[in-house]
Amino acid sequence: MHRITHKSTVMNKLFTLACILAPYIAPCKTTGITIPTLYPHFGSSQPDINGMGGTPVRLISKVAATYDGSRYVPFDSARNTYSNGRGGILDLDYTDNFLNFDNCVYYDYDKATNTYQNSLRYTQLFHPNNNIQYRIQEQWINNQVQWHNNVRHEYIYNPGLTRLEQTNIASWNGSWQGNSNDYKLIYNTKNDIIEIQYKLNNTELDYDVNHNVIERVEYTYIWGQGWSYTDKYNFSYDGSDNLTSYTYQKFVNGNWVNALKKDYMYSGDNIASTVEYSWKDNNWSLQRQNLFSYDGNNNKLADEYQQWDDASGSFINIRKEEWTYNAQHQPLTYKSLTWDAASQSWQPVGNDFLYHYEYEF
Repeated sequence: MHRITHKSTVMNKLFTLACILAPYIAPCKTTGITIPTLYPHFGSSQPDINGMGGTPVRLISKVAATYDGSRYVPFDSARNTYSNGRGGILDLDYTDNFLNFDNCVYYDYDKATNTYQNSLRYTQLFHPNNNIQYRIQEQWINNQVQWHNNVRHEYIYNPGLTRLEQTNIASWNGSWQGNSNDYKLIYNTKNDIIEIQYKLNNTELDYDVNHNVIERVEYTYIWGQGWSYTDKYNFSYDGSDNLTSYTYQKFVNGNWVNALKKDYMYSGDNIASTVEYSWKDNNWSLQRQNLFSYDGNNNKLADEYQQWDDASGSFINIRKEEWTYNAQHQPLTYKSLTWDAASQSWQPVGNDFLYHYEYEF
């Protein structure tokens, strides 16, 4: 449900075990970065929405604020409504890609009037088996005091509605007009997604015997030249199918050139830290690291981002993100902090964010 531009990409404590399109395909494991996040309803696993006694858990609202240098000021908010026993919680990136709401309304905060004003409305329609069929975005037009159609996502499944095969995107111009921005998913016989086709860009995926993505290759169509490779990721895993490292390469002048490498260290099933390297002078050079902490229920409490400093030969603090949870292990608050060298402490500064979430059972 985020619309504020964060200072970083949130990494979930168990994203190495996240399934791609879990409701639609066989169990699988990926890294969270091997599949592009194709907003919405694609690119991350469907969270478990059942609470105690099988009652659907429903994320019904969120409120976002930013720090203005002296206090947190409202930024936007959203409220969801549900029906037919459906529910939904935040996905692995703390966004609402998989909320099975009927309606979601976003409100922008107007500082002049100290009120929330209509901004965007999302309406979702479902098949009888509760698979999403349409997701329609409307924009509020103040001078007309009404909602206007904007963008529609249509989800196409196989005949048994067991797996998503295509997402058609249309824009409103008096009627819904397709714009060729459609996603097509190609599967192998094991129900792994081996190709994602999107307009002039394609993604190809290769797996090991445990359905771990071991290679992701991106290529694009260049007018007058044809198809060309652009990016490649190679992934390594341990015996428990935990991601241990990946390398990222760019396609330059007909050759794959190293660009970035990332290593993962674990404490049990949780990622304890990551170390990132950039390719310089034909060597891997330290770039940054992230340190993670958890509570006794394996809920991630903090993600500290540190940048490598050549002058001191050490990592220095840059930014921190923190979470709190309810008894059902769902995030109640999510905020960012910035390292203050003068006080040697984490402090909110301009544009640091704070989210509050509310649930219904």
